[in-house]
Amino acid sequence: MDLTSGNSGNLLFETITKIGPGVAQEAAFCQFLGDDVCPKIYHIGIDMYTMEKLKPAPWTPGLLRRIEDLLYHRVWSRPALPSSMDVDWRDKLLVYGIKVPDWIKPTASCLCHGDPTASNALSGRNGLIFIADPRPPRDFIPQCRETDVGRLIQSYHGWEVVAYGAPKVDFERPKYWNNQAIFWCGAACARIEYLERSRANRQHILDWCRNVRGICGV
Repeated sequence: MDLTSGNSGNLLFETITKIGPGVAQEAAFCQFLGDDVCPKIYHIGIDMYTMEKLKPAPWTPGLLRRIEDLLYHRVWSRPALPSSMDVDWRDKLLVYGIKVPDWIKPTASCLCHGDPTASNALSGRNGLIFIADPRPPRDFIPQCRETDVGRLIQSYHGWEVVAYGAPKVDFERPKYWNNQAIFWCGAACARIEYLERSRANRQHILDWCRNVRGICGV
């Protein structure tokens, strides 16, 4: 269906509206990251926002590298946002059963997307990659490149396969795969496991989380 114009000559656009607690903050962060990183935001309301409709990015072996390249050039190159420094993120992670080893020390601070998994990758506007559903800075995750790469590693280990029934893809490893990023992948899985324990019929996700935590040593 061609929705580019109507009988009146006005332009028409296909959009998606997201509704839920806290999504307005997510939309504002999308706008801050920019529409060369995230989908365009057309309207922000109370617990809702409307954004442009994009298609899921093709699941090819190079997808994680494409996401990483976008983050490298458009996100990690920017300074971290001011955040409360009177809260120790190491203490916050104890709530999720994560004891941070002493060798985990954030590298150079930078702006982060917060959730650049394969399932959040979209394509559109001349076939370019965009990343939806960013997470504004949280007090239990430092702002550094490795925390974003940890989410890429999460997809590498098959998060979308177990969570959404997506097809298995042998992704290329992200370039910035290192021990700190591996830890942050395990930490993300620990948080998912913590949240999923109270939900019914989620044993397959719990099993996956524990398996990946074992691989990551978290």
